[in-house]
Amino acid sequence: DLTRAGSPPAFYLSCGVDDYFGLAEGTLAFGRELAAAGVPATVRILPGRHDWAFWRAELHEALTALGTAIG
Repeated sequence: DLTRAGSPPAFYLSCGVDDYFGLAEGTLAFGRELAAAGVPATVRILPGRHDWAFWRAELHEALTALGTAIG
């Protein structure tokens, strides 16, 4: 339950395989670091790039994950 004081936040990381500057690799690495630290995280690497079409497609999933995390 992430509403308790002292609980780590839940992360939702989403990145397109065609994102600029190697963001997909960095997103995966950050997800691994969060997992190693015991911080809950959802990591999704999907087709696309950092643009409105990508985020429009991901908005429902991100909001669903947020709703679950704050329960």
